[in-house]
Amino acid sequence: MKLVERITAVVKEIGKDIKALKGRVSTLETNGTGGTVDESVITNKVSEEIAKVVGGAPATFDTLKEISDYIETDKTGASAMAESINNRLRFDEQQTLTENQQANALGALGLTDTDFVSVYNTAVNG
Repeated sequence: MKLVERITAVVKEIGKDIKALKGRVSTLETNGTGGTVDESVITNKVSEEIAKVVGGAPATFDTLKEISDYIETDKTGASAMAESINNRLRFDEQQTLTENQQANALGALGLTDTDFVSVYNTAVNG
């Protein structure tokens, strides 16, 4: 299976989880409110789901804003990392890679035979 197909499969799994989350929120157990879901139940459920996504990241890096701020303040490290990546695979423009180049890139990343859907499902189900 080509990389694009593998990534597409993962995106579809994420979509399923988002739909399932919507269903779980609409069918949450009541919090003693006589058949309705109060704000605290929804807030608690959303907090649980956010905790799953953050996955134990340190508090200083548990939001995209904090990560962005860190990269902005550590330009030397970020520049070195960007240069290293830029020398290998371009992100700022389209590249046409042969199947061999794609295989080399995936191999270097340890993703040659990775079943992304299985990895994603394992991560979600903990």
